[in-house]
Amino acid sequence: MTAPDALLVAVAALVTALVTAWVTLPLWRGPEPLSPPDPAALELLARRQALLAMLRDLDAERALGRLDATEHGLLREEVVAHGAAVLQAIDRLAEAARSASALRLARVEADVHAAGGTGITQAPSCAACGRVVEGGALFCGWCGRPLESGVAAAGDPAHASDRGHDG
Repeated sequence: MTAPDALLVAVAALVTALVTAWVTLPLWRGPEPLSPPDPAALELLARRQALLAMLRDLDAERALGRLDATEHGLLREEVVAHGAAVLQAIDRLAEAARSASALRLARVEADVHAAGGTGITQAPSCAACGRVVEGGALFCGWCGRPLESGVAAAGDPAHASDRGHDG
């Protein structure tokens, strides 16, 4: 093997090693978080876990005979009521996050459209719960509410406007 051939093989091996390292780098680092966790959500989830532990403890105390049925029932109702309030707060945070995400998507779509692009075609979704529904569906498969005629189309605004002319 001549010196230029050896140099070519060495350069090819180096390039191959660099490309392999660059391609596999995300596997070495692991997943990156998409966004920092919401402190309010973390606090609510911690409260939920604490309330679940309290329910287990109350049931254990009742099973051991340390609480009578009346006291157990009253304490359990109180913990369940607090738990329901925490779950409602978690649902409100999740809805706010979905709304914020939809607003960000609408802004991006508007920016793309303003720049002369076509944007992305959104899947049809229920106006009540926000879940994606199948094209042509008349009712949401998740919440059961009737879908607006434009939403029930295949998600394509052109098809939505043509529906009334099909007969």
